[in-house]
Amino acid sequence: MVDWRLLQVIFLCVLPWVELRGAIPLGAAYNYNVYHLFIGCVIIDILLIPLIFLFLDFVIPIVTKIDFVDDLYQYAIKRARKNYKKYEKYEMIGLALFVGIPLPGTGVYSGTLIAYIFGLKRKKAFFSIALGALIAGMIVTMITAGVISIF
Repeated sequence: MVDWRLLQVIFLCVLPWVELRGAIPLGAAYNYNVYHLFIGCVIIDILLIPLIFLFLDFVIPIVTKIDFVDDLYQYAIKRARKNYKKYEKYEMIGLALFVGIPLPGTGVYSGTLIAYIFGLKRKKAFFSIALGALIAGMIVTMITAGVISIF
C-alpha cells in the first residue's frame, strides 16, 4: 500500500525553494520521526545538486530561446545575484551559508543556480551546497523538534 503522506513529504522536499525547509515540518506533522526526516531530506537535497547542474547545463540554453522563459531566467539571475551579494566575498563558505540559512529562496536550487551563474568549480560548489543543505537540515530539525525556538 502506498503511503501518500510520505510521498507528499518527498514531493515537498524536491519542490524548488521549499525543499527540506517545508518537508521536515510536514513530516513531523504526520508524526514521522524528525531525525529520520532529517537524514532522508538532507540526502534527497544533496542528490538534487548534480541533477540541477545537469538541468541547467542542457535545458537552459534551449529554453532561454523562448522570450518568456528567458525573461524568467534573467529575473532569477538578477535575484540570485542580489541575494548572494552579501556572501560573495566568502566564496564557498558564503555559498554554504547562503544555502544553510533556512529561508525560502536560499536552498539547494538557488545555491546551484548561483554556482552555475558565477561559474564556480562544480566539485567545490557541490560540497559547499551539500554542507549548506546539512546546516539547513539541522536548523529546521532543531526548530521542528523544539530544541531551539524562533519565537
